[in-house]
Amino acid sequence: MTREAYYERLSPQHMAPLWTRLKSLVPKEPTPVGVAHRWAYADVRPYVLESAEHISAKEAERRVLILENPALVGSSQITQTLYAGLQLIMPGEVAPAHRHTQSALRFIVEGSGAYTAVDGEKTLMQPGDFVTVSIDEAALPDAAILPATAVGSNGTLLALGAEDRLEEVPVEVLRRQGDDVIISVGPLAGREVVTERSAFLGDGIRIRPIRPEAAAVTLTPERRAELVALVEAHPALAEAEKTTLLQTLEGETVPAAVIARLEQRMDG
Repeated sequence: MTREAYYERLSPQHMAPLWTRLKSLVPKEPTPVGVAHRWAYADVRPYVLESAEHISAKEAERRVLILENPALVGSSQITQTLYAGLQLIMPGEVAPAHRHTQSALRFIVEGSGAYTAVDGEKTLMQPGDFVTVSIDEAALPDAAILPATAVGSNGTLLALGAEDRLEEVPVEVLRRQGDDVIISVGPLAGREVVTERSAFLGDGIRIRPIRPEAAAVTLTPERRAELVALVEAHPALAEAEKTTLLQTLEGETVPAAVIARLEQRMDG
């Protein structure tokens, strides 16, 4: 059977071979599709004003003419990653309030007397203004920020349990914030969780946790004596290296990296 025949048999199953598409999905360098284009305001302004004759701001919700890249017709994009448009609000009109998660920037081109409102607070807009919005919110009680990769598609976290085995725990996502999520801590308080899920991790799997290392560690007298004895008895260490390590172990705190290297030698 030929490859082509194999590919045809995959199609009814709504499957496709990655190896035929990998280069386009993960190119070695950017492969932009859009082309350079300039919209002269004097040319497009009449069309923006005419839009008020055809639809109201209320009916349109957002009376906007999209600036669409000539090479991306039908995509509503000015580039492959950006949207842009010219909005018209006539005197006396009110654009319905809305909220969204994507970032938005606005430049005021012409007009006067218009304002935007956030939580009831008015901000006047004038030509040349560059408008961004930030909101101060009350602190969320019993909440924590984690990388979004920590939460599975089924709305769970993997928490560390007894004998370093993972437990799948349901979690309430309060909000998404860039590449992070804000979760309700609840029964997860004080527990360690996996911050990056993978297909190899799941409920009941035993792992070796990787924890952020402290810059320096305060040793108990017993632990210090154990490490000193290890250094003194180790046959592979040169005298100069032994002297340096013993001086380091005499300090009030000891670099975590030094302890890790000594523990590896104890294991090996």
